Amino acid sequence: MFDPNTDHVLTSLVNIINASQGEEDGPGLVLTVGGLTVSGNLIPNWLWFMGMRQQIAGSSGDDSTEPAEASGMELFFKSWEDVATSGRAEEEAALAAAENLAPRYQQAIQDKDSTVFIHLRDARIYQPGQVGLPGNGMYWRGRLNEVTGWSFGKLG
Repeated sequence: MFDPNTDHVLTSLVNIINASQGEEDGPGLVLTVGGLTVSGNLIPNWLWFMGMRQQIAGSSGDDSTEPAEASGMELFFKSWEDVATSGRAEEEAALAAAENLAPRYQQAIQDKDSTVFIHLRDARIYQPGQVGLPGNGMYWRGRLNEVTGWSFGKLG
């Protein structure tokens, strides 16, 4: 459904990144959200969940923690990572099936965009007159319809 409060160009960019298979960062973005500036690298939703899980585990990036040893929060983020990954596969299958539909039905499917969140890695939040926090960056998740402006690039 068309939402006039959401930038559909930014949503399309998020959808492209969400469909990516690799763990590399997408483009650097500078966002205006609620009067603050947020800057970081755009990443897929599933990678955000994986990063949060690894951060909670205190991992350096490997998935060596056995499920039996994982904390409740690690399992929580792992379950959402799995949902995002399976959703990506389902969406790819749906788009492939839609290629044979009439253009108006293809457009109806595109208009039914359900992307709600944007995910950044190495994000920093900037307030006027202050340096970006936290200094080492963080995983950040925000609502697309709360973004009032954006550009390519990265601060800091």
